[in-house]
Amino acid sequence: MKTSPIPCRLVFHFALLIIVSVPALLASQVQITWRGGVPGQEHNWNCPRNWSANRIPGEFDQVRLPDCSSRGSFYPILKTSAESSVQHLRIESGAELTLLPGAELIVDGEMTFASGILLFGSLQNDGRLEVRNSALDPFEVNGGEYLGKGKLVTDEASASVERRK
Repeated sequence: MKTSPIPCRLVFHFALLIIVSVPALLASQVQITWRGGVPGQEHNWNCPRNWSANRIPGEFDQVRLPDCSSRGSFYPILKTSAESSVQHLRIESGAELTLLPGAELIVDGEMTFASGILLFGSLQNDGRLEVRNSALDPFEVNGGEYLGKGKLVTDEASASVERRK
């Protein structure tokens, strides 16, 4: 029984689809940086003007929290029960992130080639933090500190974070 060869036209179209899709996928990964300090909303994660892109970070964004100590120490606080989802989270040295009780943050790195969370600064988790689908370590602590009594969920059985009280 003869098998029919795959038509060259089909192979060409499939290759073209991949070539066009990959750059578009990578371009959709945007880094958004915390600025903070909007009057009356200085620490509000859910205030669009507190972010470099003038919008709240979403599921395709790579979030960067810099040291804001020279600009009034306005660091983000998640305080609502509304779920927030980002692709990657980097908390730089001197920076802080706080999740209050009832707050939930999901870091879903399915489309990245990085760790879920890079922690150089401080993370106070009294809510729920979920890290999933990261290509590297779900939670990488590089001199930072993880504090709080909140729940940390990862999809890696081997993931561990040193918690300080």
